[in-house]
Amino acid sequence: MQDYFITDTQTHSPRWKAAFPDAVILSAPSTLPNGSPETRCWVLASDTYDWADLIKDMASSGAQVIVMTMNASREELTTGLAAGARGYTEVYSSPNTLTQIADSLSKGALWIPAEALALLIGTLHNQVTGTAATKEAKLDQLTQRENEVVHILSQGKTNKEIARLLGISERTVKEHLGSVFSKLNVKDRLQLALLYRRATHSE
Repeated sequence: MQDYFITDTQTHSPRWKAAFPDAVILSAPSTLPNGSPETRCWVLASDTYDWADLIKDMASSGAQVIVMTMNASREELTTGLAAGARGYTEVYSSPNTLTQIADSLSKGALWIPAEALALLIGTLHNQVTGTAATKEAKLDQLTQRENEVVHILSQGKTNKEIARLLGISERTVKEHLGSVFSKLNVKDRLQLALLYRRATHSE
């Protein structure tokens, strides 16, 4: 997988190369990579070029696309996701975070930080398919503890925060979420949170 960091002429971070030593850093819109399923593009949301159209082009070619933000907002996040981005992160995220994002995307999941997820909850309900009755039936498959975990997750809490609130370990939280993902046939936290909120607020 080849990583490309697409940015403006003013914004760069040594953390990008620290995470991916072979990454190529490009200034948009003058030089752009040829997207493919073997390409991962980190695109800065910048006012100096049409970053949403750039994401559409890259995503349509099969590339994995992540939006890098200077100032996170719901509008920016929803624009990026609508254009085909699979992740959203701060432009100066740590190398460890960047590699975690890459790993999540390689497994087919989205990467939305807890703070950004909280912005989304209640605004993208239409992305969860099926009737409210069907969703409620699916939620009936969950144990009481699994329901508690999902309820707290839907508030934008991290695994660490969920563990602290329930008095259990992070490992146990991950095990519960793995079971929930399987039972409800969802791939990531965003889909799960939206499904839960849609089902529990359907009346």
